[in-house]
Amino acid sequence: MLSYQELTHWSVALITKSNAERYAEYTIDGVSQKIAMITRNQDDKSSDDTIYYLNKSHIISPPHEVIDMTESQLNVIKNKENNKKSDTENSQETKDSSQYISGQIIRNEYRDAKNPLLLIYSIDPASAKMNNMDCPIIGFAVSFPKSNQDDSVINIGYAIQGQLLPYFENDEQLDAPIYDEN
Repeated sequence: MLSYQELTHWSVALITKSNAERYAEYTIDGVSQKIAMITRNQDDKSSDDTIYYLNKSHIISPPHEVIDMTESQLNVIKNKENNKKSDTENSQETKDSSQYISGQIIRNEYRDAKNPLLLIYSIDPASAKMNNMDCPIIGFAVSFPKSNQDDSVINIGYAIQGQLLPYFENDEQLDAPIYDEN
């Protein structure tokens, strides 16, 4: 992707929250920092004492996909999306829309092809019902922007774990605010 000048300027965010119950200590640039651990519920059907599966297999909260964007970028996005919604006033989507913009829309329409986003999560093992752990569970997500290259010019292959296929590029159901980040 470097030859196409894409994915060249990464943003990295360590996700935290303001009113955490527990903290983990990390050394960042040689300085010890206490970082609030976030909560992510366990998928009780798939998890056990040794394996942790995220509820809905989705770590990202909708606002995280725009965490590196400026206030003016967010205003432009909101205005464009509101204009689209007003063009389809009678659609079910408009009636049921949440306050968040779909991650897929952010990635495909607004995230600059040069600027992917790496999100790092320090998850409280107690909230994940992993009582046998005393250190945080580290999770990550990447918000890859859509390429500006014509599909016939660039051929990118990827693999995804088969059990996650039903969730791939289908984040409409996941954009509801289901996580407690406060």
